[in-house]
Amino acid sequence: MSCKRNRVIFIDEIDRSFHTKLTKRYLKLFYELTQNNTCQIIATTHDSNLLDLDLVRQDEIWFVERQDNQSSCIFSLNKLKERYDKRIDKEYLSGRYGAIPVFDNELLEDI
Repeated sequence: MSCKRNRVIFIDEIDRSFHTKLTKRYLKLFYELTQNNTCQIIATTHDSNLLDLDLVRQDEIWFVERQDNQSSCIFSLNKLKERYDKRIDKEYLSGRYGAIPVFDNELLEDI
Protein backbone atom coordinates (compact mmCIF):
# COMPACT_ATOMS: atom_id res chain seq x y z
CA MET A 1 0.00 0.00 0.00
CA SER A 2 1.33 3.41 -0.83
CA CYS A 3 -0.18 6.82 -0.51
CA LYS A 4 1.08 9.92 -2.19
CA ARG A 5 1.21 13.11 -0.18
CA ASN A 6 -1.86 15.30 0.10
CA ARG A 7 -4.33 12.52 -0.66
CA VAL A 8 -7.66 11.69 0.94
CA ILE A 9 -9.05 8.19 0.57
CA PHE A 10 -12.80 7.76 0.99
CA ILE A 11 -14.14 4.33 1.93
CA ASP A 12 -17.87 3.77 2.32
CA GLU A 13 -18.55 0.90 4.72
CA ILE A 14 -14.91 0.01 5.41
CA ASP A 15 -16.07 -3.04 7.35
CA ARG A 16 -18.27 -4.48 4.59
CA SER A 17 -17.41 -8.15 4.18
CA PHE A 18 -14.35 -7.79 6.42
CA HIS A 19 -13.85 -9.28 9.85
CA THR A 20 -13.30 -6.61 12.52
CA LYS A 21 -9.73 -7.82 13.10
CA LEU A 22 -8.92 -7.46 9.41
CA THR A 23 -10.34 -3.92 9.31
CA LYS A 24 -8.36 -2.95 12.41
CA ARG A 25 -5.18 -4.40 10.91
CA TYR A 26 -5.79 -2.53 7.67
CA LEU A 27 -6.14 0.78 9.54
CA LYS A 28 -3.04 0.13 11.64
CA LEU A 29 -1.05 -0.69 8.50
CA PHE A 30 -2.34 2.48 6.83
CA TYR A 31 -1.24 4.54 9.86
CA GLU A 32 2.21 2.93 9.80
CA LEU A 33 2.73 3.48 6.08
CA THR A 34 1.53 7.08 6.08
CA GLN A 35 3.06 8.19 9.36
CA ASN A 36 5.20 10.91 7.84
CA ASN A 37 2.96 12.24 5.08
CA THR A 38 -0.35 14.01 4.65
CA CYS A 39 -2.52 11.13 3.49
CA GLN A 40 -5.77 10.38 5.31
CA ILE A 41 -8.72 7.98 5.26
CA ILE A 42 -12.31 9.07 5.72
CA ALA A 43 -14.46 5.98 6.19
CA THR A 44 -17.98 5.08 7.22
CA THR A 45 -18.81 1.99 9.24
CA HIS A 46 -21.55 0.32 11.24
CA ASP A 47 -19.02 -1.82 13.13
CA SER A 48 -19.09 -0.53 16.70
CA ASN A 49 -15.98 -2.61 17.46
CA LEU A 50 -13.97 0.00 15.56
CA LEU A 51 -14.89 2.59 18.19
CA ASP A 52 -11.62 1.89 19.94
CA LEU A 53 -9.51 4.71 21.36
CA ASP A 54 -6.42 2.51 20.99
CA LEU A 55 -7.09 2.59 17.23
CA VAL A 56 -8.47 6.09 16.55
CA ARG A 57 -8.49 9.39 18.40
CA GLN A 58 -11.65 11.00 19.77
CA ASP A 59 -11.51 13.76 17.16
CA GLU A 60 -11.49 11.08 14.46
CA ILE A 61 -14.81 9.55 15.58
CA TRP A 62 -17.94 11.23 14.27
CA PHE A 63 -21.55 10.15 14.70
CA VAL A 64 -24.45 10.80 12.34
CA GLU A 65 -27.93 10.92 13.83
CA ARG A 66 -31.18 11.21 11.89
CA GLN A 67 -33.47 13.96 13.08
CA ASP A 68 -37.29 13.91 13.25
CA ASN A 69 -37.47 15.90 10.02
CA GLN A 70 -35.29 13.24 8.27
CA SER A 71 -32.23 15.51 8.13
CA SER A 72 -28.95 14.35 9.63
CA CYS A 73 -26.89 15.81 12.45
CA ILE A 74 -23.17 15.06 12.59
CA PHE A 75 -21.08 15.50 15.73
CA SER A 76 -17.66 14.52 17.02
CA LEU A 77 -16.98 12.31 20.01
CA ASN A 78 -14.33 14.89 20.87
CA LYS A 79 -16.97 17.41 21.96
CA LEU A 80 -18.01 15.00 24.75
CA LYS A 81 -14.45 14.92 26.17
CA GLU A 82 -14.49 11.25 27.17
CA ARG A 83 -11.68 9.71 29.21
CA TYR A 84 -8.92 8.17 27.09
CA ASP A 85 -9.53 4.73 28.67
CA LYS A 86 -13.30 4.73 28.08
CA ARG A 87 -14.93 1.79 26.26
CA ILE A 88 -16.52 3.86 23.48
CA ASP A 89 -18.11 0.85 21.74
CA LYS A 90 -19.94 -0.18 24.92
CA GLU A 91 -21.14 3.35 25.65
CA TYR A 92 -22.27 3.81 22.04
CA LEU A 93 -24.35 0.63 22.06
CA SER A 94 -25.98 1.68 25.35
CA GLY A 95 -27.19 4.85 23.61
CA ARG A 96 -24.98 7.34 25.43
CA TYR A 97 -23.99 9.16 22.25
CA GLY A 98 -27.22 8.78 20.30
CA ALA A 99 -26.84 7.96 16.59
CA ILE A 100 -28.30 4.48 17.11
CA PRO A 101 -31.34 2.95 15.42
CA VAL A 102 -34.69 3.85 16.93
CA PHE A 103 -37.43 1.32 16.31
CA ASP A 104 -41.04 2.36 15.89
CA ASN A 105 -43.11 -0.46 17.41
CA GLU A 106 -46.21 0.64 15.50
CA LEU A 107 -44.34 0.33 12.23
CA LEU A 108 -43.11 -3.14 13.18
CA GLU A 109 -46.65 -4.28 14.01
CA ASP A 110 -47.77 -3.49 10.45
CA ILE A 111 -45.29 -5.95 8.97
